Amino acid sequence: MYNKIAPIILNLAKAQGSGAVYVSQPDSEKEKLAGKIFILAEITGKKSESDKFLDFLISELEENYYSDEKILLIGKIEGLTPENIFEAALAKTNKSINEFLRDHKMALDAKATSITLGVIYGAKLHFTSFGRNRALLIYRRQDGYEIINVDSEAKDADTSQTDDRAKKAPKSNNLFSAVLSGDIPLNSYFIFASESLPEYLSSKDLVNIITKLPPIVAAEQIKNTLARINNYVPFLGIIIKNTTDRSGGEIKEVTKAPLSAHNSISSLNHTEEKTENMLSPAGLVNVKKVSKNIKNWLLPKKEKPTNKSPYERSDNNNSHPTFPAQDRIKKTTSLNLPSASSFLRPQKVLLKKGSRHFFTGLKLFILFIPRLFSPSFWKNNTLQLKNWFKTLNKKSLYMFLGLILIIIALVVSITYASINKKNQKIEEGFNLTITEIEEKEALLDSYLLYDNTEGAKRVFSDIKDIVSNLPQEKDYQITKKTEIEGRLSIWEDKILGINRIDAPEELASFPELNLNGLVMANDKLFTNSSDAIYQIDLTNKNNEKLDYSGSLISSGIFNNTGNSTNLYFKDDNKIITLNPQNNTINVNEIANYEDSISYGGLDSFSSRIYLLSPTQNQLFVYNSNLSTRSEWIKEDVDVRNTVDIYIDGDIYFLEKNGAILKFRSGEKQEFAYNPLSPETNNAQKIIGSSDTLYILADNDRLISINKNKEGDNDPGEKITQYLFTNLNISDITITPDNKIYLLSDSKIYTFSP
Repeated sequence: MYNKIAPIILNLAKAQGSGAVYVSQPDSEKEKLAGKIFILAEITGKKSESDKFLDFLISELEENYYSDEKILLIGKIEGLTPENIFEAALAKTNKSINEFLRDHKMALDAKATSITLGVIYGAKLHFTSFGRNRALLIYRRQDGYEIINVDSEAKDADTSQTDDRAKKAPKSNNLFSAVLSGDIPLNSYFIFASESLPEYLSSKDLVNIITKLPPIVAAEQIKNTLARINNYVPFLGIIIKNTTDRSGGEIKEVTKAPLSAHNSISSLNHTEEKTENMLSPAGLVNVKKVSKNIKNWLLPKKEKPTNKSPYERSDNNNSHPTFPAQDRIKKTTSLNLPSASSFLRPQKVLLKKGSRHFFTGLKLFILFIPRLFSPSFWKNNTLQLKNWFKTLNKKSLYMFLGLILIIIALVVSITYASINKKNQKIEEGFNLTITEIEEKEALLDSYLLYDNTEGAKRVFSDIKDIVSNLPQEKDYQITKKTEIEGRLSIWEDKILGINRIDAPEELASFPELNLNGLVMANDKLFTNSSDAIYQIDLTNKNNEKLDYSGSLISSGIFNNTGNSTNLYFKDDNKIITLNPQNNTINVNEIANYEDSISYGGLDSFSSRIYLLSPTQNQLFVYNSNLSTRSEWIKEDVDVRNTVDIYIDGDIYFLEKNGAILKFRSGEKQEFAYNPLSPETNNAQKIIGSSDTLYILADNDRLISINKNKEGDNDPGEKITQYLFTNLNISDITITPDNKIYLLSDSKIYTFSP
């Protein structure tokens, strides 16, 4: 990689803070693969903290960039460039900076911090900036040089996107979020400078110094010029000159007496022959010399051209005089030569002859085909073969059989080598595809690191498409695909916010009761089957059947947000009121109850009972003894797809697909709806705490949703899912301290989200 880099550091000790100009010095192999990284930083503040931060930044960026294993794959994988490695290193560095600032309880003042990070790879330049550092390009015009502020141009061209990014700024303190990339034009210069340097040095002076002097000398000249102007302001900069030509080689100084190519090669050949003669053992036959003599003996010698006049005769008396070019042209036109279209041309004669041979051979082959189906043909040939074998002596026979075995072994070897080569090619292609998948997984990880869910979903979709097309003909292909599919399952859970719970804590088991409902009230746990209600003692793992027998008892509800003191169970057209203090039971029939209508969720609030009727698109409100009812929904609202309700002053309707409708005083309120992924059409129950709603869906999934605004998330936007892989959950209930109890196959489990 051919470029020249020179740093500029002046008056740094007098700065109110710290600064650094750093250019890495990797070994030749790493520089050839990934180039050099550089850092230009100036931080105003407490010097000890700034120095510590800059030391950390330099070591962290260099570690993240040069220690990336994918550097070794540059040039081997299509599309993999140092820019990709640099972006991945920036992502890791951003994360490390946040952790460093948090651990050391430091804070960077954005107005007093200017940092530029970059990598130079041949003529390719990739950099990112935070703060007020300048990025200047000096490039050649026909009439001189022109200087451009590259960073300013890029920002002006993307103002609208910058505004959008500002509105959706990341939650963490990501200093470096955008990378500018491009080529440094041939014989051009790139200057990174602190804000003060171009303010004290005019563009004209800067161009004159940098373009007329080598970078190192130019840096010293700039420092001398600035020192005479101001002895207190710190000046920092980096000069980069592109010395890579269009073919990828280095532009070198022109030597005063260049050697000719012919002389140089001849000299090298002569030296090689001389060295070979000196090192060859005495008495050894020189094969090269012998072959050269044989070649000269077989081939006629060519006559060397002479510098005689075209009118001179040669020494041979039988030779004819030569003529000038004009006379030769006249003589040629007088000869009786065949025209280009004549068949007398040698090429045409050969073509006709070849064509005749081809058609003769084709005729003989066609006549031979019927003989293949003649029994006499095979009989005669078999007899001739037997007679031929009889004429062979034992030695000839063994030699013939050995020849046959050699031919068979050769054919087998060639076939085996061909198959191996084909399999090797298939394996190399497969490994390249696996490498591409791993690259996309690294990109997916960086998206998730910064909560870019949409970007992560796009990359995940690409990975799934690639994996679906992976071959499965070999065992190693099947094994690798199975391994990747396992990782994809984990990635999918991370993208969708799914936490898999394999073994929640089991508290008690009552298989003989056939339980289907569970509810917590005043630190007492109650459960029910379709015909009975029980109080559960988790300490002793036993149960007590209460004094009630029914036929269609559904899950009970207890609302501790509206001063309710009773539990309620629905049994067909009756509501069972249970006082958890003394376990007394009161039964009331539901007013205006219609058996032909399907009813949904049940809840209570301030001694009133709420019963959902999706069929009638209504929520009915009953007094405490259920003797009267009223319609709660006053406006045109569709609740026909709802299955359950939860009340905390506001009323939340749960739809089959997991969507939530929020109402207050009969009017619909804004509540974000992010479709669940994976989708569901079997949302079953909704309960809540002071700040969270919980939804049971598909008998194995628990979904938590924020009720109130949390940070940047509006109500309903923050979704976390818990997937219970080994449970068939029929009901859930929650305690005041947010502990959740689950009922699955008459077993009770506990879970803390």
